[in-house]
Amino acid sequence: MNNSLYRNFYKNFLLVMLLPTSVLTITLLFFNGYVLIQNMANLSSNTGSVLEKELTYYTKQLSGCRNTLISESIPLTISSGMDSYSKFQLIRKLDNFKNILGYCRNIGIIDMQSEKVISSDGEITLSLFFDTADSQFVHKAWESMDTSSLLYPYQATNSTNFLYMTGQKNYPDTFLFFTFDSYHLYHTISDLLKNSNGSVILENHITGELFPLGNPSDENTLKWYKQSVSDFPEFSSFSIQGTTLIGRYSFPAYDLNFYIFIPFSSMYYPLITILAISAGILLFSFCTGLFLVRYMANTNYTPIREIRGLIPQDHLAKEGNELVQINHAIIHMNEKIGDLNTKLNMHRENIRRSILVKLLYQQYSSEQEFLEDARVINIQYLYPFFTICIIKNESRQNIPILYEYFSKKNSANCRYFSLDSLETKQMILIFNSKDNTAPFRITAENLYQDICHTLGKHITLGVSEEYQSFSRIPVLYEQAVQALNYSFVTGKDTITFYSDSTSSNTVPAPLPEIDCIRLEKSILDCDDTLLLQLFYDLFEKIQTSGHTLNSIKIHLFSMFSHIRRMLFQLNISDYQIIDNELTAIFMNSETIEELFNLLYAIMLEIGRNLYTVSDKDKIELIQQYIYEHLCNSDFSVNSISAYFHISLTTLSRFYKQKTGQNISTFINDLKIERTKELLVRSNHSIEYIVEEMGYSNTSSFIRKFKSIVGMTPGQYRQIYKDQQEM
Repeated sequence: MNNSLYRNFYKNFLLVMLLPTSVLTITLLFFNGYVLIQNMANLSSNTGSVLEKELTYYTKQLSGCRNTLISESIPLTISSGMDSYSKFQLIRKLDNFKNILGYCRNIGIIDMQSEKVISSDGEITLSLFFDTADSQFVHKAWESMDTSSLLYPYQATNSTNFLYMTGQKNYPDTFLFFTFDSYHLYHTISDLLKNSNGSVILENHITGELFPLGNPSDENTLKWYKQSVSDFPEFSSFSIQGTTLIGRYSFPAYDLNFYIFIPFSSMYYPLITILAISAGILLFSFCTGLFLVRYMANTNYTPIREIRGLIPQDHLAKEGNELVQINHAIIHMNEKIGDLNTKLNMHRENIRRSILVKLLYQQYSSEQEFLEDARVINIQYLYPFFTICIIKNESRQNIPILYEYFSKKNSANCRYFSLDSLETKQMILIFNSKDNTAPFRITAENLYQDICHTLGKHITLGVSEEYQSFSRIPVLYEQAVQALNYSFVTGKDTITFYSDSTSSNTVPAPLPEIDCIRLEKSILDCDDTLLLQLFYDLFEKIQTSGHTLNSIKIHLFSMFSHIRRMLFQLNISDYQIIDNELTAIFMNSETIEELFNLLYAIMLEIGRNLYTVSDKDKIELIQQYIYEHLCNSDFSVNSISAYFHISLTTLSRFYKQKTGQNISTFINDLKIERTKELLVRSNHSIEYIVEEMGYSNTSSFIRKFKSIVGMTPGQYRQIYKDQQEM
């Protein structure tokens, strides 16, 4: 590519794209600066003049002499409101004040309405709050400033103008007085001296409405101030004159920082303006880009066609068009790949259709064949010993396949229709081949719930709750019985269909329930006697029930699922191997005796394998569970036992043997330690901490805490605070 082509491109790009964008950006900055100043309004000129006077005073006092101490009285009576011009002048004064005191780090503005700091640089040391009707905001704003205060802010009562100062980690000699009432002022001064070790000297007069004392004749007020004077000689110069507290204090000028909080008017207008102009710039850039593309397309430089190599067409022609040939070859190859993918998808669909028919109506020669086919089409299925398998049908696209298969196989009429009138979820419809009456319907939303079990001569189907809510369902079942020459018996949540050769009076006895809880306990405790007794009783009842082997396998499937879930929760390393062995037992057993013998052997093996796990790992798992659930209200030793599927006695004995400590004692000690942490690291009440630790009775917890620690929670917290203050 020649250099002139590049030069023309960049020249056009700079002229058409960057230059207008830069001009618009600069214009936007100037405009928003003007809007920002205009929106600094709604404050009266009185405030501006007062603050201007104060800033002028501080400027004169501190300019050029950093170590000069302030020793004159400064009234800080601030009214509400400031007009736009006064506020503009105030901002200029603030900037001037900041420039003179280059070491002053904090001059900023806060929006009282949104409770967010608009501008700030550095840590806050001295703060002026005014025009604040809601004292809660001041408290909230102070907490959001990330200061390391030596004092806690108190709840304000009746004060709209006050001074807020606190000691900072970088400014240990500067403090905040917050004076909501005389009681809080006294404790503030007390805490101030305790934390500063008496190093603060009061020399400056504090007058005006900044520190209102309320009623100076109140005995408690006088008592508090007398106490402060007698306890702390540094404050001996404090006096009460009318409703004003006069005190003297001083601090180095280089530690004096100002942070002015000013009610800010709405910022919505400038923000909307910024967004609108930014959107205009983006739109202009987009249009300019389109213009550039069209401009370059009409010249000898055509990037649309040469985007891969950025090489002119004439250069391609000179080089023998190798790149063009390669591109054509790639396009041709992609077309071939597309054709192959189409054929592959068609082949997969044909395989899927054949597998579907095979799965529904043909027998498999082996278990592996069934499982492989099921994985290929990714369907829900039960196990091969089920004589009827129903596939979950989400898109109803399989229904035509069933229709086609029925028509060809039985040479009879078969039809399907929509289920919209029933307002049910996805279903598979299997029609009878003798009559065109109502179909035999089987829900396929959940195979394990809808199909309970399949027997040799009768079929039992689970009835969904949504079915029972429709009055048409019994009629449909009757029509199905008439069409298929079946009789049926309804149960609580099932309907059993019987063929012609089986009478409804010869229903086999119900199979016994399996006590999975006791079975699980015998496995976990490795109790051979209990396990053998359970299997023997179950075998005796099932053998005399008259059920076929397939129905017994299906009935035992719930036990099989329970054991699999238990192994998975215990995170057994050989889980997959044991799971495969259980599956093989169900699939390959040919007699009831063989089925029970194999099941008993593998259950016994599972229990013994559990005890081969490292005792250290078991203890770690138990303690990890305790740490994670310690504060839950329903947490107890019983919940640990239930989670790990082990009896309470076995758990307690095992933990005692391996750690030398009762598990209950360990839990109580752990709760006490966490309670201690909450007592010293938070200001929450005792009742709140007790509730957080999962206790419901505060009194009983306090007694337990005292019996272990030797003192009450309140005494423990107070001792810790006293040690910190020392």
